[in-house]
Parts: sequence; C-alpha cells; structure tokens
Amino acid sequence: MYPNRLWLWASALILAWLLAGSAVAQTVVSRLNLVSGPERTRISLDLSQKVEPHTFLLADPYRTVIDLPQVAFRWAEALPTPADGPVAGFRHGQFRPGTSRLVVDLRQPMQIVQAQVLPPGGGQGWRLVLDLAPITREAFLAAIGTSSATAAVPPKSSPPTQDGQMPRRSDGRQIGRAHV
Repeated sequence: MYPNRLWLWASALILAWLLAGSAVAQTVVSRLNLVSGPERTRISLDLSQKVEPHTFLLADPYRTVIDLPQVAFRWAEALPTPADGPVAGFRHGQFRPGTSRLVVDLRQPMQIVQAQVLPPGGGQGWRLVLDLAPITREAFLAAIGTSSATAAVPPKSSPPTQDGQMPRRSDGRQIGRAHV
C-alpha cells in the first residue's frame, strides 16, 4: 500500500472513531427544583435522557443519596440553598467511574416515598422526581437498606475478614461505611 493511501485510511478510521464517540451523548442534569411542604418534600431533576436511578438513605448525618449512571451536572441556574425546612443542602459529582452521585443533606429523618423517572411531556423533557416525607429516627433507621428496589445500604461498619480485606457484597461492592 502506498504511504498516501495508508495515511488516508488512518485518517478515515480516526474520523469514524471520533464521530462514533460523539454519537453517544452523555446525559445532562440541568436543573434541580425543590418544593417543601409540611407533609412532603419534592426534589426534581431535569434530564436530557432517561436514566435508571438508585436511591438510598444514610444516617448520622441524615442523607438521601441518588446514584445515576455517569451524567454531566450542568446547572442552568444555581442550586437551591434552603435556609429552613428538611433539606439542608446538596452535593454532587462523580462518585466513581460510570457513577454520578447527588447527595441531599437533611436536617431531619425523611423517608423516600417515591422515586420515579417521568417521560417527556407538557413541554418538559425527562425528569427524575423524588418525594420525601418526615419520619421518626427509629423509622428512618429501619428504612435504611430498603430505600431502593435494587440494593441495600451497607451497614455503618463491618469488621475486616481474616485476610485483612473489607467484606464485599455479591455484586462486588465493598461493605463498610459509605463515603460521599
């Protein structure tokens, strides 16, 4: 093969690879809305595509955690900074490769009443809606591990195994105190 043809083929392959990579668009989270009432607090996220969230609770301090497949947090407006009510604030970022995390810091124990992804409609795109309701500390502690249909929250601490390693769940994740 002639050097010019080799260069042409290499350029075409690189261009095809770049175009294929950009065809898979990353999900963008563009807005977070917070509405608090006496009986229920609603958090909604505007999304560019459908996602499968994983939600769970953590105690001491009280937190609700939303894990998403890797997304880009590109806020169209500043995140709410609640001065009162059950939500104290929000933190977000990449938790590990392939997983993004939104942490909702709570001032009081809350239970996840509903977590659902709504399809586009009424002039809005995809939305993740999370409804929280106040509960007692005892009920909160009992709810830990049952917040998501897919997995339980690890216990606060687990002793190392005999080989010095922290125990792991059947899905390979380490059991122990969750760090956010």
